[in-house]
Amino acid sequence: MSALEFTARSLLCGAMRLPPDGVTAELMMDLSIPQLGIVPSAAALSAIRTALVTHWRPIAEAPQDGRRLMLWDSVSKRPVFGSWRGDNPEITHYAVEPTGPEVA
Repeated sequence: MSALEFTARSLLCGAMRLPPDGVTAELMMDLSIPQLGIVPSAAALSAIRTALVTHWRPIAEAPQDGRRLMLWDSVSKRPVFGSWRGDNPEITHYAVEPTGPEVA
């Protein structure tokens, strides 16, 4: 989770009196909550949406050093996880593997 996303989620959770993991990506996409006095600017909404979007890149740019990536399978139309070896023409894009939740 990026620092921007973490901060945005933390602030919104605090304002809505939710637990720290209570804000979903869907809720973050609709941040105008007038009853709580939360009406963010267009620039703030744009920054938050950008932080939440997976940044897919062409597979030709993918590292082949063994690190785990999120790979887009163009046949099944879903992400798969693994390292890229350059040997599967069905994989068209990659993104950094998302981080999981922090567990105490």
